[in-house]
Amino acid sequence: MTTMNMASVANELINEPYGWGGLHGNRDCSAMIRDLFAPFGFWLPRNSAQQAQNVGTFIDLSALTPEEKEKAIVTQGIPYLTLLWRRGHIMLYIGTYQGEPLVFHNMWGISTRNLLGRKGKVIVGHAAITTLHPGRELFNYDVVSADLTRNIIGMTLLVKPASLAYAPGL
Repeated sequence: MTTMNMASVANELINEPYGWGGLHGNRDCSAMIRDLFAPFGFWLPRNSAQQAQNVGTFIDLSALTPEEKEKAIVTQGIPYLTLLWRRGHIMLYIGTYQGEPLVFHNMWGISTRNLLGRKGKVIVGHAAITTLHPGRELFNYDVVSADLTRNIIGMTLLVKPASLAYAPGL
C-alpha cells in the first residue's frame, strides 16, 4: 500500500458512475472509498459515518471555520490515508494543488441557487478528484450547500502518523 499504488487504483475508479446505496450496481461515496482500500487488505465499513468514526483516529473539525478546517487538513492530513467526513458523504484527502486540498470522492451533484433563490443541482454523477469547493466556478454556485469545507465534521487518520516510518513509499 503505497501512495503510487493507491493513486493507480483511484485513477482506475475515476468517472465510475455514482449509484446511491449501490443502485444499478454502481458505487456511492462510501462504497467507492471502501473498494479503493480493499485491494490492499484494508477493510472499511459500508457507510460514511462508520468509516469516519469507527476506523483510525477521528479528529473533530466541527467547531472550526472553513479556513481553519482547510489548514488542519493540509497540516495534519496524510495524503491517501485521511478520510474527510460530512453527514452523508465521505472523501479521501489526496494532497494539495497550489496549496488547496484535493479529494477523491464519488459525488452525485453540486448544489446551485438561481437568481430567485431557488435551489437546484448540477449533476456530476461519478467519481472525481476535486477541491473542497467543486463547482465554485459556476455562476450559480450555492456557497452554503455546495462548499464541502463548511460542512466537514471531521477527518479520520487511517494510520497513526508515527507508523509512517514503517510504510515505505507513503
